[in-house]
Amino acid sequence: MDSMQILLLALVGLSALVFLILDTFDSHQSSKHRVIARRGEGEKRLGSEGNRISDDEWEGVERSELEKIFGEALVYAESCQSIGEDSKLQLYGLQKAALQGPCCGSRPTALHLSARSKWNAWQKVGNISEEIAMEKYIATLSDLIPDWNKGERDEAES
Repeated sequence: MDSMQILLLALVGLSALVFLILDTFDSHQSSKHRVIARRGEGEKRLGSEGNRISDDEWEGVERSELEKIFGEALVYAESCQSIGEDSKLQLYGLQKAALQGPCCGSRPTALHLSARSKWNAWQKVGNISEEIAMEKYIATLSDLIPDWNKGERDEAES
């Protein structure tokens, strides 16, 4: 192997390492914006660092029905294995728009395939309000899996 081949091999390895680090960072950043997670009988709200926020800290803060259903849809979609990659990206874009607003920041380079795909999905959503993004997320999930919230409706009816 000559020095040029060794240099190219090192660059490819370094690029792969940077990609993994940025992808992990992006996944960590998106999980910091999770608003709620349903566990067992009660709802647990998560802070920006992923720690549980006590009910006392949330006293007086009302969540709309839309936010509750959106939170349930997020939890369901994250645990669902039957959603295709294209649909996951579409849901990802709507989730980012609902939690963070319109897409901002520069487009990731082509070497960062996952980050670029996610950015493209978020950018494709456009400049819509957080409420509309939540509604579209719920509608998209309902189109993909019509009875995704059947268990929730059954609990509410009983």
